[in-house]
Amino acid sequence: MPDHFPTVRVAETELKVGRTPAHPEDEFEFQPDDSLADDSFVATAIEPTREMTNEHPPSVEVSITNVRDTPIDVTFGATPPLDVYPGKDDAEGLLYLIPLESDDVSITPERLVPDSMEHGIWRVTESFTIPESVTILTIEPGKSITGEYAVLGQPLGKERGSDAPSSARGLVPGTYAFVGDYFVDETTPSIWIQWKFELVVEA
Repeated sequence: MPDHFPTVRVAETELKVGRTPAHPEDEFEFQPDDSLADDSFVATAIEPTREMTNEHPPSVEVSITNVRDTPIDVTFGATPPLDVYPGKDDAEGLLYLIPLESDDVSITPERLVPDSMEHGIWRVTESFTIPESVTILTIEPGKSITGEYAVLGQPLGKERGSDAPSSARGLVPGTYAFVGDYFVDETTPSIWIQWKFELVVEA
């Protein structure tokens, strides 16, 4: 009988635009700005690129595209275009997106993406701290920043139950929500773009 692997698909996606707080003492919390509703500055996309096999974990491709007529400077986290490494489901379970190429010294595929399954499980190799570094990139009109990310289960020691990860090759079935924040340094206060998307793992 051939091996059966869980699948990963993209569910809901939502893009909102707001502004950073005008004053340093204001709470740093995203608030949509209705006056910017028709000007999203960027287009976002995520789609599966590889299915899970015995040889490699599943992966997705993420892209951020400048939809304006002029260049924009966008502030990302450590690994553009996405630095939202764990997404959460309703039970606080985690699903990780780890970049397959990275210039950051702490978030690297060599460190975090396994070369092979461990006891039939694809999961992040070790626990890690999300870096606070930022990357500012200029995106020309119509151009994109694109990256591919491995989809992995929780690191050893962070499972929700002793048998949960192995039941789905390291990916526990569920719907996982991710939230990415991007800042366009065009005005003061800066434009704050928030992208929410969901990945669904099906056994």
